[in-house]
This record gives sequence, structure tokens and C-alpha cells, in this order.
Amino acid sequence: MNDEMAAVEPSQTTMQNSKTTPTTDTSVYPLSVTSDRLPAPHTLTRREVVILALRLAALNENTEHETYFSKGKYHIDTNIYGIRIESDTQNGATARARCAKYWRTSLEHKVNLERINFEAKHKLVGGPDQYQTEIYSSDATVKRMREKTETSNLALSKMTVQNTITGEEFSMLSIANASFSNRFNELYAFTKNFEAMAKENGMDWIFVTFTAPPEYHPNPSSANSKCSYNPELGVKASHVYINTAWKLIRALLNKRGVKASPVTYFGARTVEVHKDGCIHWHLLIFIQKSLIHEFTGACEVKFSLPGQLKIVLGDDKKGNASSYIFKYLMKEFDTTNLNRKITERLTEADSQKDTEREQMDLASIANSERVRAAIRAMCIRQYQTIGLLRVTTLLRKINKLELSDVSDDGDSVLGFIRTHVWRNPMGLKNLLGKHEVFSQGDGQDQSIKLIKESALTRYGEDRERVIGIEIDGRRFISKGLFKIIKQR
Repeated sequence: MNDEMAAVEPSQTTMQNSKTTPTTDTSVYPLSVTSDRLPAPHTLTRREVVILALRLAALNENTEHETYFSKGKYHIDTNIYGIRIESDTQNGATARARCAKYWRTSLEHKVNLERINFEAKHKLVGGPDQYQTEIYSSDATVKRMREKTETSNLALSKMTVQNTITGEEFSMLSIANASFSNRFNELYAFTKNFEAMAKENGMDWIFVTFTAPPEYHPNPSSANSKCSYNPELGVKASHVYINTAWKLIRALLNKRGVKASPVTYFGARTVEVHKDGCIHWHLLIFIQKSLIHEFTGACEVKFSLPGQLKIVLGDDKKGNASSYIFKYLMKEFDTTNLNRKITERLTEADSQKDTEREQMDLASIANSERVRAAIRAMCIRQYQTIGLLRVTTLLRKINKLELSDVSDDGDSVLGFIRTHVWRNPMGLKNLLGKHEVFSQGDGQDQSIKLIKESALTRYGEDRERVIGIEIDGRRFISKGLFKIIKQR
């Protein structure tokens, strides 16, 4: 997009004729789209983001864009807050430039990052004087995330999902609310499966914390800590730093013949924030005793500064791994959407430990909304498994099947799945124990595999999507099973 085009104010007629723009009158909100007259991104409200997105989409509707090809992608450099459009195809990049939804998403992400970076630069979050500053994330960020949730809930309340076979209809909002509890139960069940797998293989567990160097910490909570923050980096750079270091650690271990797997080391990681918004990671790792020294040594290479690395050897006499990780999972979810039996597990003793964690500049359950708001604003995945052969998607697909009529014949893979995996508390462990039936690269046919088909995105880009699962040659197709109905 060139400066000349960016300086043009689209007429109301142009906007109403745009394929990507509704006919709502937006002239009452006179946001300029001239690059040098745009307000600072961190000041934009959600309504202003919507208006600006509509104007940019309308402006670009009949514009020919200059694209360039780099690192396997086609790019368009815009002069709108430094946003760079990229796509697999040249037409895809142009289609994104003309799409209000693309602009709305990109602008909202930019607004959130710039607000967090502005607050970090001016030390508005965290710091040693916690009575005068907000912690983990600002009130403005919390409010923004609440508004986003409210908008999403409103949209979901106007939609239902219909089973095309039975005709049953379900509220999209109720499904979304139930998914929070289901997701928590799933992650906690994964940890119980991890424990059982580790016990069978005689493995220990360790709890690892990764922290970024001082230049990534905007406003340290300790009065004795010298602030070395580099505002040019931005807050999310702390996550990028840790993620890059973790990839190098795994590469180093791979080079030494220690590859993540259910029989060497595996587990999960969670992402949290310090009080000043800087990212840190926690890893729950199940590992062979003989590999602990190798693993910790590789971590020490990449996290060598004082305070960057903390490793705690698990002791089941003091508490098992699933209990240890429970408090960290609690911070990922809005507890109002969880079953009371889950939240009641937070005992008085745990509450005391929660206060101690906050005093140690770790994320607390009491302020979990602020923790989640910061992570959501940076668009970071809060939980991820490690070394599990990517079978979690398979397991979710299996659990959604209706296998009541399948024979319990244990000699077949389908029979095994029906008896030992499908909706089984130890389904993940049992599926991983049978991993040879879906392993690749050994020249054998896969007995369990996802069924995929090629599909075009809204931008005309070719993508693969999962439409079902095949087990022992029997295909279970989920495509077309459900239909979303928008209420008028």
C-alpha cells in the first residue's frame, strides 16, 4: 500500500459497495487512514479498531498491490502501524488487504502489543512498589480482554449447532462454556496419564523454570534489582527468547542422541508472566534417571545467568506431579466456568502457597485473570505437550466417535481402541503404548490416521483440514455432521 493510496479517505459510496464492508454508516467516526495522522496504536478502542478495519478494507478494494516474495511467502508492506501482510500466494496477500476481518484481527493484535510495550516503557506494571502499580497486566488490558470475551459471547449466543443426522440443536455459547471445564479436565487427565507412563518406565519427574535475561524485564519487583530493560525489544520478546532457547536445548539433546519421546523424556510446559508482564516458562518433565544430568546440563548452557534457571527434582512423598501442576493449570482458566469440585481442590494450604508465589514474583491463582489477560494480549499458547508423538489430536477425534456398537475384539486395532482408548481415563497412555500402529517412516501402513482433504481458505489459499479418522480401514467422517445456524 503506497502513501498516496493511504492518504485517500474512502467515500461512503465506496464503503457501501465493498464486498468486505457492511453498509453501516461509519462516517460518524472520522478516523483518518493517512499513515502520519493515525493515532498511537495503544490508544485505539475496540470500536475504533472495527471502524479503521472497515475503512482500510474498503480503501484497498480496487487497489493493485506491489508484492514481493521472501522466505516462501508473498508480502505486502503497509504503512499502517508497520503491519506486513503475508500469504502463500500473491492473490492471497491481496485478498487479505481487502478483508475487514483480517485488518480487524491484525489491528487488535498490534493495539494490544503496543499498549503492553507502552506500559513497560513507562514502568506502569509491576515494580517494587506494588501498592502504586498494577501487577501482571494493567487494568486497561484486563478490561480489553473482558470486552473481547463479551463480544465473543454475544456472537455465540446468536448461533446454534445442529446435528444433521438427529436434528438436535445446541447453543454455541453453552458449548463454549462447557469446553472450558472439558479442556481443564483433559489437561489434568493428560498429567495423570503422564504419571502412569513414567511409573511403568521407572522414570523420575522434574519441574523446570526458564526466565529471560534482565534486559527483557521492564519493571523488576525487587527493590534491589537494577532495571536493565531494553524497550526496543518489547515484552513479547521474552517469550521469543525462551522459545528459541528451548528449541536449541532440544536440538542439542537430539545431537547427543536424546530425543524427546514417551521412553526418554516428555511432559508439558505452561507459560506465565512475572508481575511486570515479562514471560517465564514452567516445564513438567518426566525423564529417565540416567538422562537427568544430560537434560539439566543442556538447560544450563542456554540459561546460564543467575536466576534464569531453576530445576526442582520431584518427590512423590511431598506431592505427586499431577498435584504439582494443578495450581498452574488453574491459572489458565476462568474458574467461574469450572466445576466446583475442581476449584475446591485449592485448599487453605494452597492459598498460603499462592501468596508466597506472588511474593516470589511468580504468577498467582488469586490474580489469574490478570495473568491470562497478559498472555492473551500477546497471543501466546499457554499450555503445550512435549515429546508425545502428536497423538493428542488423534485422541480427541477418537473420543468424539460413537463406538458403542464396535466389537470388543482385542485382536484388532479398532477393538483395542474401543476397549482401552475411547473415553478411557488412561486413553492417552494406552494409545501411546500402541504407537507402532500410527508411526510413520517404517514403511508400514498406518492403522490409525487422520483423514484430511484439501480446502481453500477465505483468502483462496490451499490448506488441509481434518474431516475424520480411519481405524483399521474403517472410516469415520465428521465433515457435514454438524451445521451452524445463525439466529436472526
